[in-house]
Amino acid sequence: MVNVKIAIIGATGLVGRKIVSILNERKFPISSLHLLSRSKKEVTIDGKLYKTEISEDFDFNKVDLVFGASSKDSVRKLLGPISDSDAIFIDKSELLRMDKDIPLVVPEVNPHKINSETKVICSPNCVAIAISVILNNLRKKTKIERMFASINESVSGAGTKALNALLNETKESLMSSVIQPQFFEKEIAFNILPQVGEALDDGKSEEEFKITSETHKIMESKFPVNITVVRVPVMVGHSIALHVMCDLEVEDAVKCLKSSDLFSVADEKGKYFTPRQSANTDKILISRVRRANGILSMWVCYDNLRKGAALNAVQIAELLDFKKK
Repeated sequence: MVNVKIAIIGATGLVGRKIVSILNERKFPISSLHLLSRSKKEVTIDGKLYKTEISEDFDFNKVDLVFGASSKDSVRKLLGPISDSDAIFIDKSELLRMDKDIPLVVPEVNPHKINSETKVICSPNCVAIAISVILNNLRKKTKIERMFASINESVSGAGTKALNALLNETKESLMSSVIQPQFFEKEIAFNILPQVGEALDDGKSEEEFKITSETHKIMESKFPVNITVVRVPVMVGHSIALHVMCDLEVEDAVKCLKSSDLFSVADEKGKYFTPRQSANTDKILISRVRRANGILSMWVCYDNLRKGAALNAVQIAELLDFKKK
């Protein structure tokens, strides 16, 4: 691959910073790196000082590749200038994920969705990524009849301000019996919030709708899905109690999952993983694999900022064929 000129929208946020780290870790060939934000800032990432440029003033013709690591509203404002340039755009926001003409890509599942003409690629919701790679491996051996899941999303999934709120509320709650919510609708410290995103007319939350829709699009299969998503007071690391209706026995499921470098599987009796163990690792951690009443169940933990976000975006970039200009 030739050296690539890169811009990152939302570079000072949790995902944007993680993209910078992972590009460096994986020795992605970079000829220039432009960190973009709403105002000029200085940001230190992995001990190196970077100066950001203003997103709305940036000329995207200067780069070959743009990562979107910002909100859908921020991306919407920049979509025109990006589209008018020759740059390829990999977007982590939800803005275009369900557009039928734009590929929603998990490299281990559907890399074939990218071709030489592709200019915009979406990286999916953090939970849809994890669920898709697991189900994709299992469906090599069995038909997925139905999926159920209880999903625990860490606070980092909502950004830096949410993380700060968790820390501040935790300190306050240890000093006082009364605390005020600082980011979410209700306090997150020592609490669980049973709705992520707005409530929809059918009773689902926005997050539950997104995960279901995106999983179906990635998998190209509309098997029934029943999920509940909650926000838990964990800093980094999402976890899922995943239940799959299929005819795969435990031994075969474990063998199937262990055959992939994507997963670390604990199949010894009494061994299990926690969200904290998943932080700063690229593997999806799977434990408590069991079967009852025709349903295969497992406990899943993974770093939502890495494979759930930044790593998946960088892996998409690694699929691309950049030509010398």
